[in-house]
Amino acid sequence: MPGQQITLSNVDLRSLFALDNLSGIDPLSYSKALPDGVYSFCFQAYDWFTKNNLSQKACAIAFFNQYEPPFLTLPQNGERIPALSPYDNGAAAMIFQWQPRQIAPNTRYVFTLKELWDLERDPISGFLAAPPFWQEEVFSPTLFYGLDKAQLIPGKRYAWQVQAKSGNPVYSASPTEDNGTYKNNGLSEIFYFDYTENCKTPSLLTAQNAGRGKVKIQWMLNGASAGDYNVQYRKRGTTGEWITAKSYQSPYFITGLEDLTEYEYRVGSVCGNLQNFNSDAYAYSAIQYFTTDSKDKSNENFQCGIMPAIDISNKTIYQGALGVNDVIIAGDFPVTITQANGIGNYSGEGYIIVPYLGDTKLKVSFNNIQINTDKKLIAGTIETTYDPSEKAVIERSDLTDAIAQIFNDLGGIVTDVYKDIKGGVEATIIVDNFIKTFLENIDDIPNILEEDKQKLKEGISSPEFREKLVQVVKEKREDIAKNGITEEEFKDVFKTSFTEATNNVSVDIDEKSSVSKTEIAIGFDSDNMLQSLIVTLKIRTIGFIYHQLEG
Repeated sequence: MPGQQITLSNVDLRSLFALDNLSGIDPLSYSKALPDGVYSFCFQAYDWFTKNNLSQKACAIAFFNQYEPPFLTLPQNGERIPALSPYDNGAAAMIFQWQPRQIAPNTRYVFTLKELWDLERDPISGFLAAPPFWQEEVFSPTLFYGLDKAQLIPGKRYAWQVQAKSGNPVYSASPTEDNGTYKNNGLSEIFYFDYTENCKTPSLLTAQNAGRGKVKIQWMLNGASAGDYNVQYRKRGTTGEWITAKSYQSPYFITGLEDLTEYEYRVGSVCGNLQNFNSDAYAYSAIQYFTTDSKDKSNENFQCGIMPAIDISNKTIYQGALGVNDVIIAGDFPVTITQANGIGNYSGEGYIIVPYLGDTKLKVSFNNIQINTDKKLIAGTIETTYDPSEKAVIERSDLTDAIAQIFNDLGGIVTDVYKDIKGGVEATIIVDNFIKTFLENIDDIPNILEEDKQKLKEGISSPEFREKLVQVVKEKREDIAKNGITEEEFKDVFKTSFTEATNNVSVDIDEKSSVSKTEIAIGFDSDNMLQSLIVTLKIRTIGFIYHQLEG
């Protein structure tokens, strides 16, 4: 009836979307979900008898997308879990954890655990062929597997998977399917673990701040500290992947941490004799926590010439590979690896952070060095990249003197600026004349690379420079009118402001650059003609620093 509101459910519309009633689509495409994107649903009224169109189209916009299934985080794939004692004060609960990437409305998770009988078979195919050992539906991305569930058998291998399902009701939906809300039917990847007996985990874990962004981790295993360990850490409260570092002895130093941040960590040791398809499997300790110090707690009073206490008594050569972001210790400097090759003898590149240079990163290189199992340098030399010709270095005093000399030579143009301001000449004309004259004389500055001079010219010629300088001229016009500044006073202010700006030279080391570069930034203040002319030299070839880290 006209004017009557009608609600159409999926049952009412189902026949319209049957394959027989659609054109331009093949059965294979019909069986798949609609591609992600924006869709329009339009309705139009027709006369039942005459089939005449009675209205315009009324459309509604809807965005369709399928959600990503969760990814599994704990326990890790191939991990070995020590058999838990049911009498250990409630510690017999094993934790399974996964990370939702996207969450659909009313999402629930179906956790499935299966026992794998054939240890020679790939865990994924074994999981697909095995019956469920335990299955449970939960609404949070964590499951505590305790005494109330089917007990795991020591010495057995298990695999698990999580399926995300949306709780939105769909007509005639299969209870085992997600109806297209999640990709891959909401199924995560499959992880497996070995449930081992007589497998000791590291104990007596301690964490101690050892400087800004650096923490010392210690542990024991059966009364000894040597062995094959994985140290894992991540920010507390996250369920993302662990950052893993290999160590062969306690203690281990974690570097590159954020200030005043709480982290969780654990230490794993190689355990069990069951076959692992990837590499050594580890049994991990319980998760512990530490909080890093702030920057203010670090020692800012550095003393040169005092040798640090360095212990490299461990002469056992490390035989593993070094990867990107691995950290080795050279002297008392942590060296972060950016590229390395070799086993036992390593060559490559990295960088160090120098705290007494404002945490500047310096690029380093090394060739045929050796490190011990503590990842400390014991043989060879690590050098900062260095250009003996010091092409990228310019003495600040030379630059200051050169610019001051230009202003002495340009006394006439400064006088013209003063007269033009008092004479009411338009500020833009004054600025254009000054910039033109200065640029004509900038080539007289000695000891600057031609490419750096070009950058300086570009900075002074930039529209931003001109616009701000025009504003300064306008403000000085008012100052002269109100306070009666003389020509000599104006010259001194103009020259001093510009010359003193060269004292704001700063150094920024870019460990990735291969040639020296110069960037120009101009800053102004209403009280000074030019508050700052900052020349930032980005230098790869460090001319003013040459430091060797020797084993």
